[in-house]
Amino acid sequence: MNPRYLIVLALLVSSCGGTRDDAAPVAAVTVAVSPAQAAPGAPVEVRYTLEALPGATLPSGTYVLFVHAVDVNGKILWNDDHEPPQAANTWKPGTPVQYTRTMFVPRTTPAGPLQIVVGLYAPSTGARVELRGETTEPRAYRVATLEIGPDPSGAFVAYTEGWNNPESSETLGREWRWSKGIGHLGFRNPMKAADLWLELDQPVAALASPQQVEIKLGGAVLDSFTLDNQMPVIRRIAISQEAMGSSDTVDIEVAPSQSFIPATIPALKNSDRRELGVRVFNAYLAVK
Repeated sequence: MNPRYLIVLALLVSSCGGTRDDAAPVAAVTVAVSPAQAAPGAPVEVRYTLEALPGATLPSGTYVLFVHAVDVNGKILWNDDHEPPQAANTWKPGTPVQYTRTMFVPRTTPAGPLQIVVGLYAPSTGARVELRGETTEPRAYRVATLEIGPDPSGAFVAYTEGWNNPESSETLGREWRWSKGIGHLGFRNPMKAADLWLELDQPVAALASPQQVEIKLGGAVLDSFTLDNQMPVIRRIAISQEAMGSSDTVDIEVAPSQSFIPATIPALKNSDRRELGVRVFNAYLAVK
């Protein structure tokens, strides 16, 4: 095995809590990824099926499903760790828990095959649960593959006017831009209907009221929604060929009902004097 892969796996064990594989599996996790090939920046829908095995009892408490996209060298490119919608100790044999999540391929992802690796662990202790499946290391399971490559149905979306500089965090593959009030997105007109995918949030709880957000094209409102839970939301916005118009480029407005300056909100204790609207993590156009 590639030594670099072993090093990455050792780090993964230490970060999520390594556990000896001396217990019988108590549950199965299966994953379906659609599409099977995606371009950098594109959304990928992941269908999870979680089911307790006959005779098994899952532990109570909070458990997180770690989800890692790993390249052929064992490098973790991004993750989508999350709590399943139902607590693990409520899973039953023959009654699978099924749900779908959307994750975006980071724009910097190189072309090539990836593996999707999952595991279930208790964040309080780091201890992992023994599952049924093919392991890549102790209690981490290879459940699906994803090919990264060109997508002729995708179109590049640019952050044009009204945006602050890009920022990133220690979380793998996570980058965003804050709008300065109204932010504009632009792309070449495909002269076809398309879906605009957006992932955005408003993480500041100290605002006087929840933000109302409108997505506009040529003055027409394509979508409107409320950002009030401080968690990222994903919007899939249909744009007709007629709405695209006949110009060479298309301009989309991301228009929140209010903007703010962190330094002017005492509760934030923040010296940032930028005008901030909403935080956008991903924008992608899928042409139909």
